[in-house]
Amino acid sequence: MWRMLRGVVVRALHFCVRHMKRALLWFSWGYTVFLICGSLVGLLIGFTSAYGDLSGVGCNFYDALIFGINCRGFFGAQAAQVLVGFPLLVVQLSVVFFPSPIGFVFVLLLWFPVLVSLYSLIKCLSSRSKGARP
Repeated sequence: MWRMLRGVVVRALHFCVRHMKRALLWFSWGYTVFLICGSLVGLLIGFTSAYGDLSGVGCNFYDALIFGINCRGFFGAQAAQVLVGFPLLVVQLSVVFFPSPIGFVFVLLLWFPVLVSLYSLIKCLSSRSKGARP
C-alpha cells in the first residue's frame, strides 16, 4: 500500500515539476522578448523624435531624476509608454541597486528570466550541434 502511495506521489511531483519548468521557460521567453521589443522601440523613438519635445503627437524621452518616455495623442499611447519604459526601468534599477547586497539580489531577480532564456537557447543550440555530428 505504501509503495503504491509513494509511486502516486512521486509521479504527481514529477508532473508538477515538469509543468513548472515549462511555465518558467515560457515566462522567461516572454519577459526577454518584451525587454528586447521595448528596447528596439525605444531606440527607434530616440532616433526619430526630438528630446524633451512636449508638443504634438508622438513619443519622446525625458529625464526627471530617471529617464522615461512620454507618449500622447494617439491610440495605444499608454501601451507604447509601458513597452518602452519597462526596459529603461530595468536597466536603471540594475545600476542603482547593484552596489548593495540586498539590491544585488533584486537585480538578479530582474535579470533571472533573461538568464534562463539564454541558458535554454545555448542548451538547444548545443544539443542540435551534437545531434548533427556523424
